[in-house]
Amino acid sequence: MIKWRPESMKEKVRKAAWIVTGCLVVVLLLFVIFRQSILDAVIKKAERRFMENYGMTLTVGKAEFSGFMTVSLKDLDLFKAGTDTLLKVDTVSAHPAFWRLFIGHVRINHLYCSDARLKVVVTKDGKNFNFRRSGQEEAKSTGQSANYARLLNELSVRFFDVAPQYTELD
Repeated sequence: MIKWRPESMKEKVRKAAWIVTGCLVVVLLLFVIFRQSILDAVIKKAERRFMENYGMTLTVGKAEFSGFMTVSLKDLDLFKAGTDTLLKVDTVSAHPAFWRLFIGHVRINHLYCSDARLKVVVTKDGKNFNFRRSGQEEAKSTGQSANYARLLNELSVRFFDVAPQYTELD
């Protein structure tokens, strides 16, 4: 016959530590197994957002992981239909901060860019870039004013929070 005895606090902490460690191992394993499909989905989402928000086409020739966390994009093009290519990059590699990803915050530690060409064209017929989202032009035509404080806050969060700690351009 087995006697029941209450667990001590030390045993409870040890059991909780094993459970948390097991969960982290499972999450990391799932990440390693499905990371390429997650990367493909994120790229498709970015392509869709560029088309919907700015009317621009983003194409990525090849996207892959190198190492555990570094994302490499090859043959990256950004252009507006019927105009010259705005941005063409041969290779971009980004290494995010590992621990920040656990709280859902993307921070780039290292960024490497090779053979990047930026071509801004403005003619009387039009331009090959659009920094306004589709809805902003409609708000301007209806007489609504832009919320510059919100726009400045979004810009500062996106630029300064995601700006890499180390950048190398070739």
